[in-house]
Amino acid sequence: MRNGTQESTHLKVHIAGPAVSLFGPNASGFQRESVTGAVLGRLYYRSKRGKFLPGILDGFAADANFKAWSLKIRKSLRFQNGRGLVARDLEFTLNNIRNTRVPTPESSLLKDIKKIVVKSDSEIVVHLGQPNPYFLETLDDPSFGAVPKEELNTPGSDLIGASPMSGSHLSWKKYPVGAGPYKITKAESDRVFLEKLGVVPTQAPNTIEIATGPYERADLALGFDENPDEKNLKGVSLCRPWGILGIYFNYDSKLARNERFRQAVSMAVDRKELSKTARGLKVTSSILPSNLNKKANANLRSDQAQAKAFFKEVLAESDRELSIPIDRKHASSGIAPWMKKLEDQFKRCGLKVRFVISDDVIHFKMESGAPSPFRLITFIPGLPRSSMIFQLFRNGSSWVPHLDKLDEVYERLIDKIAETGKEDVRSISRLSELFLKNAYAVPLFEKPLGIWINKERIQTIHEDEQDLSFRFEKVFMKRNQR
Repeated sequence: MRNGTQESTHLKVHIAGPAVSLFGPNASGFQRESVTGAVLGRLYYRSKRGKFLPGILDGFAADANFKAWSLKIRKSLRFQNGRGLVARDLEFTLNNIRNTRVPTPESSLLKDIKKIVVKSDSEIVVHLGQPNPYFLETLDDPSFGAVPKEELNTPGSDLIGASPMSGSHLSWKKYPVGAGPYKITKAESDRVFLEKLGVVPTQAPNTIEIATGPYERADLALGFDENPDEKNLKGVSLCRPWGILGIYFNYDSKLARNERFRQAVSMAVDRKELSKTARGLKVTSSILPSNLNKKANANLRSDQAQAKAFFKEVLAESDRELSIPIDRKHASSGIAPWMKKLEDQFKRCGLKVRFVISDDVIHFKMESGAPSPFRLITFIPGLPRSSMIFQLFRNGSSWVPHLDKLDEVYERLIDKIAETGKEDVRSISRLSELFLKNAYAVPLFEKPLGIWINKERIQTIHEDEQDLSFRFEKVFMKRNQR
């Protein structure tokens, strides 16, 4: 059936994840943001070649010192509730994200904002504490859309520890409302129904059903490590990974602040041995994803004899047995065989580690309630520049705790790039070396983003390099499909 020249199309999507609810507290960022990215709208978009394209913003400029940024809103934008979008909505949204009581990965990106001034209905000026030529790129996140204050239960609150941008039913009166290309027409705990608005390309689906939980037959399956429907779906790949799975240290722990301990943890790991039982994972020793670092060293050698000597030097008897939290997202089927191998590797070096599935990996707690020196999680480097990732490990965030004292050369290199706004291969290579030498984290695997499509119904999907959410308005359906 046709509506003018536009054919009626419906897309069924299934998103894999640890939670049976798209909006629950245990839902992954990819589960939530693939929905909210379509609904809230993006501040700007970026082409495959990195060019900035208008979204909610259609103009931006910085002062000579990169400390004051003018952001101009596209005219005539309206929220899905019918109200016009103005500058105060963007001011409210950014302030609400950065002022959450419980830190979030999003709030860490905005921590350097000192104040936001509304200049007119279409312009705000963001004042920073430090010069930052990359500030606009820190807004490259599907959470940074625009929110109508009146659609929230408690504006400014962060119930369940997440900003209202997470799409939580506990924060929204009904469900997320924004200025994006799709609006929610119905929401259930395990699925949402979207309807296309006028700004979306005609080839994109008119309506979308997005489900999670136990797999149901779909035209588009996202986030699955293996094909969930080999009869009907074929795999496609984007050039960017989903994240870097590895060991991330708790710098509030005395052990983790000890460089010898971190180096011992790094030296104990034999990635080649782990890879034999790690299906669907690509070995890496780099914190940079391969789309930013084509020459990532995947063969960092282990030295278990030296690790054993270091552990003997720095560990008290009470520290030799640790229960380490694993994000439930990585253990939906229990402790994986490669994780058991990793436990064995630590044991050979004199450290008895037992991985424990946890719903709360943010707070680094062992079963005893004592602080854990590290955890096993996936760091999702949804940042467009290598130096921004290295800087995140200096500044800290809810996922990357702050370490007071870093290598002086590491800090100088980051400051130099921040001052000039220019990255060069030599500086990034040196930062990578120093990151590994000081063992600020221990990357293990690069986790791909599994995308599976029904090629009988879908012509193309988006190829944007922007982030780790999915742009449903860029899914072009084949003609004569319902």
